[in-house]
Amino acid sequence: MSLPRGHVVELVTPLTEGGRLDETSLARLIDRVRPSADAVWLAGVRVGELLTLPDDVWSDVVRTGLELLGPKVPVLIGVTGHDASATRGRIEAAARLVADSSREGIVLVADLPLWYHSNRGLPEIMAEWGRLAPGEMVLVNHPPAIKSLQQTAKHANIRTEVLKKLSALPEIMGLIYTGDARRESNYRRAVRTRPDFLIYDYDELNFLGRPSSAGVVGSGGNLLPGVWRRLVDASLGRAGQVARFADYQRQLLGWSSLARVLAGLMAADPVRVLKRALRVPGIIDHETTTAPGPALDPDRAKAVDAWLSEHQRHFRGGE
Repeated sequence: MSLPRGHVVELVTPLTEGGRLDETSLARLIDRVRPSADAVWLAGVRVGELLTLPDDVWSDVVRTGLELLGPKVPVLIGVTGHDASATRGRIEAAARLVADSSREGIVLVADLPLWYHSNRGLPEIMAEWGRLAPGEMVLVNHPPAIKSLQQTAKHANIRTEVLKKLSALPEIMGLIYTGDARRESNYRRAVRTRPDFLIYDYDELNFLGRPSSAGVVGSGGNLLPGVWRRLVDASLGRAGQVARFADYQRQLLGWSSLARVLAGLMAADPVRVLKRALRVPGIIDHETTTAPGPALDPDRAKAVDAWLSEHQRHFRGGE
C-alpha cells in the first residue's frame, strides 16, 4: 500500500458543552472537508486533541468518523496514549473499531511515540505496534508536544539513526514532521532506501514556503478546505494547464496570504483559535476543548472575529 500524497486534514474534534463528541457538528465538518481532502486524520495531535481526549470520547471519534467518512477517503487514526500500555490499548481498540465498521478503504495508524517512550528501543516497540495495528503506521515528530512534558532529559525529536531503523520496518510508511530544514534533510537521507516512505509537513507555514513532495498535514483545511486544496495541488504540480494563467497565479497569491494569516492566528493556541473560527460561522456548535490552559485571550478572539468578518465569503461551501 502507498500513502496518499497531498492535502491531509487533521480534523478538529467537536465537543458538546459537557465534553462529549458532538456528532452533528462532526458530520457537518466532514461534509465540508471530504471533497478537498486526500486523507483525513481523526484524533490528531494538534487540533484533534488526541493527547487529552478521554478514551471513551476517543472511541466515539474513531467510530463515528469512520462511519461518516465512508470508504473512499483514506483515514489516519491517532492512537497515542499516556503510556505504552494505554497506546497498545488504543491500537487494539482501533483494530476492533475498523473491523466493526467493515471498512474497505485505506486505514492508517498515526502515533507520537516520544510522548510515552524514549528513542532507546523504539524500533522494537514500533514493530510490536505494527503487528497489532489495523493498517500501516505513520509516525509523528512534533517537538512542541514533547517539550510540554517538561522532562529536561527527554529528547524532543526522533533521532536520525533511530528513524533509519524505523524505516526498515515495512509497517512504517511515513512521518508527519515538525522541525527545522536541517533535521528534515537528515531524515530524508536516513530513509532514502525506502522510496515509498513519505515525510509530510506538519507546519503549514513551512509548506507554503518550501513544500514537501509528500504534501501537508494541516488544520487550516477545516475552515478553508477549498483554498488549501488549491494551494497543495499547485505546490505538487497537480493544477494542470490552469496553473499557467496569470489570473490563477494572482489567485494563488491571495489564497496563500489568506492561509498564512490563519496559520499565524492559530500558532499560539491552535485548538481554541480554530474552534472559535469554526463556531462563529456555524460550522461547529461549541468551542469546548480538552486542551489544557486558560480560555482564549480576548484580544486574540477579537482578531479571529475580525478576520472572519473580512473573509466571510471564503467560508461558504468551503471555498
